[in-house]
Amino acid sequence: VALESAASVFTVESVPESVGPGESGTIGLAFEPPRLESFEALLRIRSDDAASPLVEVSVTGRGFTVGRIEVPAALEFPDVCEGTGELRRLKVRSTGTADLVLERIGFAEGSAPEFGFLTSTRTPVTVPAGKELLIT
Repeated sequence: VALESAASVFTVESVPESVGPGESGTIGLAFEPPRLESFEALLRIRSDDAASPLVEVSVTGRGFTVGRIEVPAALEFPDVCEGTGELRRLKVRSTGTADLVLERIGFAEGSAPEFGFLTSTRTPVTVPAGKELLIT
């Protein structure tokens, strides 16, 4: 079994050692595209079949882009005197290969009511790939 491809996005993961008469076997292939693009390869299977010693199978796949979010694990405030306030900014980073769409921004149920937002949390909001959004 051999895989012929201009890009190394397809790999042969498993091949049966032998396939008996009247049986079938499974060849495991993996596809890991690095970007939004169509890819193709040719899978060549050589066997001891006298009628078809070489079989070729066209393999195709299309990669797509992914939105990924990166935020700090915690946002900590210092001790604050009562009646005053302290600001912190949350940096939301789009680290994927596609724009990140934030569908909801808000505090979880049961969060202390003393926390609030100064900037708009209107959604949906799109953060372009490689960019960031600051929320105060």
